[in-house]
Amino acid sequence: MNDNNNYKISRGYVASPLNHITQDGRMANMRACRRYMEALELSFPKTIMKALHHVMPTVLNDDIDVERKLALKWGCELLETCDFLFVCGNRISEGMRAEIIFALVLQMQIVCFSIPVYNGIKEIVESLGYDERASIRFELNTGILGRDSLEVGGYSD
Repeated sequence: MNDNNNYKISRGYVASPLNHITQDGRMANMRACRRYMEALELSFPKTIMKALHHVMPTVLNDDIDVERKLALKWGCELLETCDFLFVCGNRISEGMRAEIIFALVLQMQIVCFSIPVYNGIKEIVESLGYDERASIRFELNTGILGRDSLEVGGYSD
């Protein structure tokens, strides 16, 4: 974090569903990620939002296993430089689950915006044997992104 004249800038990693059974659906989910980032930057003006999956599929092919693994690895490396994990959308994809688990290992604060995702994170926390009273912090905040998710259905994972 940058601390200059008591003005702290933090970094937030944005996780949202990407995978889709069609290329058009995947591109729509990339655009949804950009919109999530923009909405979060307005709501958290001292936080710079980071994500790779709003551009990564233009460079790597998610359908090729080695390229998908590389994208997930780079995403986790970027997540490690952040202060918060913001989980957007109304479901947890396979890639998002890996990011959530990594954030839990890092003891990073996790913020989500829908009840199904909150319940999914809670299940992950419990399945890993974390004590909810430990330093694992995740919260539900429905007031920022609203009730509707922006991604397209028809996912394949």
